[in-house]
Parts: sequence; C-alpha cells; structure tokens
Amino acid sequence: MRETSNSERIPPAEAPANLFPDEMCQEIQDVRICFIVPWITKGRGGTENVGQMMANAMASRGHAVHIITFDDAAGLSRWPLAEKITLSHVCEGAGPNQDGQLLMALASVQPDLVVGLHMNRTFLSYVRAALKLGLPLVLSEHQDPRFPARIGTFDPHERLVAFQGATRLHLLTDSFLDTLP
Repeated sequence: MRETSNSERIPPAEAPANLFPDEMCQEIQDVRICFIVPWITKGRGGTENVGQMMANAMASRGHAVHIITFDDAAGLSRWPLAEKITLSHVCEGAGPNQDGQLLMALASVQPDLVVGLHMNRTFLSYVRAALKLGLPLVLSEHQDPRFPARIGTFDPHERLVAFQGATRLHLLTDSFLDTLP
C-alpha cells in the first residue's frame, strides 16, 4: 500500500445523469441484500439505527432484504423493520461457532451483496464468510476508528486486514480516510 496525502486524494466524480439506463433498472430491483447488524434485537445504538434505516430503505425500493444479527435468545428487532425484511440469528460469542453459523446463514440467504455494519473484530468474521462464499462485501464503519484501539477491542492492523477483504468500504465521515494508508 502506498501512503497518500489529502492533496493526492481525488474527489469522487459526479455521476452522469444516465448512470442507470432504463434496461438496467429491473436488474437493480432484483437485488438480494443481506445486512449484518449486530445486536439489532438488543441494542438501541447508532449501528443498529443505521442498519435498520438502510435495510428499510432498500426494502422500500423493492430489494429482497435479510438481516443477520447476534442473539442467543433469538429476540425480535428493537427497531422497526419493514414486513418483508427477514431476520436470522447467530450466536453471540465470537469464535468457530459464530463463524460457522454466520457462514451457514449467508449461504442459506444467497445474497447478491453483503453489508456488514459495526467496528470491531466481528468484521473479520464477515470477511471470512463472504470470501468463502464468493460474495461481495461492503464494510460500514460507524465510529471513530481510533476508539476500539484505545479500549483494546480492535487494533489498527486487524482493521486493515478486515478492510483488505472487503469489496468496498463505507466510512462514517471523510476524516476517517486519514486513518487509512
């Protein structure tokens, strides 16, 4: 990887008006999207809120949406989800059981796209499962990337390893780009 300064970064280009020609629109409506939203059945935090907003928005556009969450009790979502959204649960404890359950859940959904939300070592599970199944993966980071390193839950090296396994990255703010090589 090459270090870049802010002045070397190229701003995103504006999308042309005909980015999605009419013949592509039907294909776009048939996308199966799986969001991995940890603890949507337990938490009322920002990650869960962003996850339910994205899932509901994609369902309202006609996409088939599934959410995988971590909950041993297999509870209901604490956030409102569109009726068409399906929810499955994998065990809470990190390790081989969680990895295996996540892999099986993704394989059973057969999504066209996986979107993994959060910011800790669970990203590594998302990457392992998506790579094994050959699925495109967007990792979506929702907190200051320096915070997990401070509390010892996700060091910068692990973060970079996870990011290298993703197809695309979504960062909460542009300032987070400064934490990438």
